[in-house]
Amino acid sequence: MSEKTIPYVDEKANRVKGFDLIANFMWRRAFYLAKENFKKNEKIMVIDGCAGGGKLLSCMDKGWSGKAYEPNYAPYMYANYMLDQDNYDVDIKNEPFEFHFTSPAFAEYHFAISVPYVDRQINICYENDKAYLKMKNYAYYVISKSLDVVQSGGFGIFAIPKNLMDLEYYQDEIKNIAEKSNILSSEGYENYVILILKKK
Repeated sequence: MSEKTIPYVDEKANRVKGFDLIANFMWRRAFYLAKENFKKNEKIMVIDGCAGGGKLLSCMDKGWSGKAYEPNYAPYMYANYMLDQDNYDVDIKNEPFEFHFTSPAFAEYHFAISVPYVDRQINICYENDKAYLKMKNYAYYVISKSLDVVQSGGFGIFAIPKNLMDLEYYQDEIKNIAEKSNILSSEGYENYVILILKKK
């Protein structure tokens, strides 16, 4: 085993069929949007609210900087070491994404990119906004909150299961996202939809 090999499997990524192709799709969109919308030498800032074992962030441009959240200790630990060993400028926190909003001031990011968890509950220790607590799926919570920390004209790129797009049950969540952003595209791959959003 080489020094750079970490004996850990990103379980979250492995549960997503075709994860590598989805991640490649997401980052290709991000790189294109950055080239077309931001200055050439601008330091691009990225946030991932559900980092898992860091597999998605490991496809980021190493010239960009990132912040990430992962509440589960094992994936956080391995993501932290992996990204550090490969010289990524990513500050990863062993906290749920809700923790990010406990700070009175936070940076505005160029991109939010994530494959959000769908099987978590909103952490009410950190989130006390009643409107957000009404969200019926954690993935929509992450998308909506991510748009709150993306700069005006910045982008959100998310992959969520198709069944979260197909049900009328989530119409309030979809309306919430449409009110905050322009939906540039929603493209299907396998059993996922990749949403490309531009913050209003």
